[in-house]
Amino acid sequence: MLSKAQIKHISALRTKKNRTEHSQFIVEGKKCVKELLQSSFNLERVYYTRAHEKVTEEIATDKKNLIEASVMAKISGQKTPEGILAVVSIPEQINFAWKKKVYIALDSIRDPGNLGTIIRLADWYGLDIIMSHDCVDPYNPKVIQSTMGSLFHVNIHSIDLVSELTKTQLPKLATVLNGTSVYELQSIHEGIIIIGNEANGISDAVLTLANQKITIPKKGKAESLNAAMACGIITSFLVRS
Repeated sequence: MLSKAQIKHISALRTKKNRTEHSQFIVEGKKCVKELLQSSFNLERVYYTRAHEKVTEEIATDKKNLIEASVMAKISGQKTPEGILAVVSIPEQINFAWKKKVYIALDSIRDPGNLGTIIRLADWYGLDIIMSHDCVDPYNPKVIQSTMGSLFHVNIHSIDLVSELTKTQLPKLATVLNGTSVYELQSIHEGIIIIGNEANGISDAVLTLANQKITIPKKGKAESLNAAMACGIITSFLVRS
C-alpha cells in the first residue's frame, strides 16, 4: 500500500516544476514501460496491478510495487489507467557537441502531440533532436504517451538554439511557407532541419542563421500543415540512403 506522501509525490510529477525539482518523470502504459526497461534510463520504481505482473518479472523486487486498481487511479494521469506506471530519473544533461550527422532542430514547439510525433519520427530515421529551451518539456506525460516508447531511443538536447547554431558549419535548412521546394533537393547525410513554432513559425533570430529556406509546395487551400506532419514529409525526402 502506498502512503499519502508517496501518492502525492508521484501525482506531483505531472507538472514540469516538480519534475525539474525531483529530476524524475512518469511513464505509463505497457508499451512505454517495456521500451523503458530496454533502455539506459534509470528506473526508480514501477507500480503495477496484477494484470501486468508478467511485464515486471525481470525487475528487482525492491524496484516494484503491486498495487490495487483504486490506488493506480490515484497516481495515474490517465482517465482510464492501463495499470502500469513507472517513475524514472531524468538523465543528466551532457555538454552538447555537434557531429557530422542530420539533426531535427525545434524552435518553440509547444504542442505535446507534435513533439511526441517528431520524437517517433526521429527514432524511425535514427536522428538526434535539438530543441530550444522554450519547447514543451519532452518528459511531459502527453509527450511520452505520444512517442510510444521512442523517447527512450532518441538523443534529445535542450539548448540555446541561436547560440549553438552559430557554432556549426552544418547546412541549416529552415522550413517556411515560401522557399525552395523540398522535392527539388538532394538527400543529405549531414545538416539541420529546422521546424518552427506551430503558430508563428521559425523565429527571426533562428531564421537569419539558415543557409536555405525550404517548403512543401501546396496545391489545395489549406493554410498550413501540422508541424509534425511537415517534419515527416520533409524528413522523408531529405533523409534517404
